[in-house]
Amino acid sequence: MSDAPVGSTEQAVFVDRVLMFTDIEDSSRRWDSEPDAMRALMRHHDALVSSVVERFGGVIGARTGDGAIALFGSVTQAARSALDLQSLMGEGPVAADISAAPLRVRVGLHRGIVESRDGEHYGPPMHRAARVMAAGHGGQILLSAVVADELQAAMAVDPSLEMTVMSRGIQRLKGFHEPERLSELSRHAAPLDGRGLRGVAVIGNLPPIDLEAIIGRDVELGRICPEIRAGSITTLVGTGGVGKTRLALQIAALVQENFHDGVWFVDLAAVSSPDRVTTAVADTIGVAEESSQPLISSLRQAMHTRQMLVVLDNCEHVFGAVTALMRASCSDRMTTSILATSQRELGVEGERVERVAPLECDPVQGAGLDDSPAAGMFVHAAQRGDPTFHPTTADHTGIGRICRRLDGLPLALELAAARVRVMNVAEIADQLETSFELLRSRDGTERHRTMSAAISWSVELLSPQDRSLLVDLAVFNGDFGWEGATAVSRLDRFDVADSLDELTRRSLLVRRGEALRMLVPLRLFCRAELAASTREPEVRARHAQWVLDSIPVPFDHADPHVVAARLAQLMGAADDLDAAHRWLVEHRVTDAVELSVELFDAHIARARYSVALDRARDCDVDSTPVAHRLKALGVIAQYSWMVGRFEDGVKAAERALEMAREHGLALPLTAAVMACAYSTPEAAAALIDPIERQIRSDDPTRQRIDKAREFPPLGTVIAITGDVERAVSLADEGVAAGREIGALHLLNALGMRIMVDPGSDDTAAMMPEIAALAQTVGRKATLAQVYLAMAHRARRAGDIAGFLSGVVQMAELVADDDPPVIVQVLHFVPASVIDRFPREAALMTAALDTLGVQRHIGAEKQQARRAMLREQIGAVLGQDELERAWAEGSQLGLAQVLDRLRWMAEAYSA
Repeated sequence: MSDAPVGSTEQAVFVDRVLMFTDIEDSSRRWDSEPDAMRALMRHHDALVSSVVERFGGVIGARTGDGAIALFGSVTQAARSALDLQSLMGEGPVAADISAAPLRVRVGLHRGIVESRDGEHYGPPMHRAARVMAAGHGGQILLSAVVADELQAAMAVDPSLEMTVMSRGIQRLKGFHEPERLSELSRHAAPLDGRGLRGVAVIGNLPPIDLEAIIGRDVELGRICPEIRAGSITTLVGTGGVGKTRLALQIAALVQENFHDGVWFVDLAAVSSPDRVTTAVADTIGVAEESSQPLISSLRQAMHTRQMLVVLDNCEHVFGAVTALMRASCSDRMTTSILATSQRELGVEGERVERVAPLECDPVQGAGLDDSPAAGMFVHAAQRGDPTFHPTTADHTGIGRICRRLDGLPLALELAAARVRVMNVAEIADQLETSFELLRSRDGTERHRTMSAAISWSVELLSPQDRSLLVDLAVFNGDFGWEGATAVSRLDRFDVADSLDELTRRSLLVRRGEALRMLVPLRLFCRAELAASTREPEVRARHAQWVLDSIPVPFDHADPHVVAARLAQLMGAADDLDAAHRWLVEHRVTDAVELSVELFDAHIARARYSVALDRARDCDVDSTPVAHRLKALGVIAQYSWMVGRFEDGVKAAERALEMAREHGLALPLTAAVMACAYSTPEAAAALIDPIERQIRSDDPTRQRIDKAREFPPLGTVIAITGDVERAVSLADEGVAAGREIGALHLLNALGMRIMVDPGSDDTAAMMPEIAALAQTVGRKATLAQVYLAMAHRARRAGDIAGFLSGVVQMAELVADDDPPVIVQVLHFVPASVIDRFPREAALMTAALDTLGVQRHIGAEKQQARRAMLREQIGAVLGQDELERAWAEGSQLGLAQVLDRLRWMAEAYSA
């Protein structure tokens, strides 16, 4: 073998050699336990090493005590020598006779330029060869990247080289910053050692991740993981704080065993300049800059020769540099896979874009936590900070509120969950209703320590035009489209379209069907910017006008499916309606009143009584013109009834009538009808005729609407006074008018018509139509009235089980929306169950005596009925037991009364 010098001095010669290092596995222990045997085994080892090295043209450079160092001129010589050494080691009579356990030798091969001086060899390649060897177990032959590449090239030229080179991935060798791609050498078709490697770091630099802490991403994982393969480019796109990095790490952890050259995580958030992107990627995956070619060429070569996964995290702030790097270094022939996270797609050829949405929140208040990924993440994060945290049933509602308020954003949920150490769930939920300042932490990256910092990271990357529009769009509380965005912005409509496209690409707006929406945390951040700007008054005025202009007109329609769709549209914009109404109250109060009146039937249909009541009360101010104030008072009177605030309703109705008389105005019809409902039968009789005459004297269009809206409830009042025939006649006129106007007015009229004469055959004949219409439109209150009418018919027929079942069905439909109706209906129950459950009858009567102390028409009859029931129950139970039951029942709430009602209904049905 010639030692042709690469370069020399007087003292040394530099030569390019393939280095073979050997070492005996477990030698120290065996020297201690069987020293005599080890001396003989070492002689056997040294003789074999000398023999095979000499046979293949190598020289022994040194003995290391438990191994040897040999030098070769070519990789094929070194490889053949190593394979022969492993096959001969442990064979023959000498080894078998000396010890029951054969020697197991690990071998490492590396190539480099070493310094040869005085028969010794020095330099970094010697140390690297030693570390390559140290990575293996006894029986393995490991190759550095340079040796593996040369050997595979030689095997491609010479088929007689029956060897197998299998990648063992990129490893970090002890003492070396630059990682090494290791391979294992074996004879052709021989099985590889299954023990893996030793003495090295984990393949790649993937940060540790708790897979159990990642909740609610099973669908994404099932879709994305199979697509992460050689040559693929996948970008996870989503808004800041949505969990892109966490999902990318989870994907990488699950697929890392498929990448023999490692999984490499490049955090681009730490890259301060776009010029540093290529260097950051190269440094991470271990690609050194060479004088012979640009760094990007070396990087491209690595991506086309290594089977690795590169995770490029946080691409958005160096977006241009990342896309340029991808276009220059990637192709459909590369063996590397790219997984990127960004707030917008990279737009490179072959890219697969995966949108990362917030976690799904519980759609139902207080539903089970197991069905809500967002709630599951909140609980897990809370328990990570406080292992003693175990949510109670009472906490479920609060957690649901938190999840919905934070729109299921994982970062926001984690920041909120961290507060359970010092606050209870209800306190956290209440705080988040008004402020997100709670969402901060001292841990994590700077941009993730507060929700505002995470959002600011995204917003600061926008152009001035896009940022201006984003801030203006914060005025919306729900969904909006291009027309809505154009309405609130000062930008040209086509500039708006361009900016909406960019904001959606950057995941700052979320697309829901044909509409767009801004997540709540981002919305509040942008609202703070809007409030600090001079254009806020103009934007809010534009928003209010857009709300008024976008209400479906005419609201009613003959097709109940159209009505249901319009109701859904209105309820979807409910928060924007509320915001617009608040602005109108302050600046255009007459429009605010008209908005309340126009949506009156819609609010009834969706049982938004409290919200609508608050709106109307906001309009009851001195600055409101009298005619409009009378309308507002009528709305207040009716909604007050529906939420059980009878005293407020009485005052509103009476004030409206007094103001009308004082100013010589016509009766405010809704207020007048409610005044009848709140009064005694005698007082109501004095108002009934004037109301009817005024409605009949209106112009035909107004008359039809007033008949549909006012005659049916007026009929219920007349029915209570005892004139059922007149009541039915008026209610039927209202139903006929409702049929001419549309489905919603018809449904409202039919619902009240049931109450006029619930047990009659005529009413029973209407039930199928009413039930079908109520189901289509989605009006629970009318459906409840159907169940109630069925219950009354069952009671009159002596079917107590059917009666109680109907009352239960009615109560369960409107328990959250219309308690006053339930209280009135429950008055019929005690008399029906007194024979079988006298004590339960006493409890319920006492509860109703407390719940039913209100001023409304029929209240005196109900009070008299309760007094009579008390006497009847006392005769059955005895006075002492009656008093005890009465005292207990007086403390029951409506929910407890309904629980007892369900129990009795089940008992009667059994």
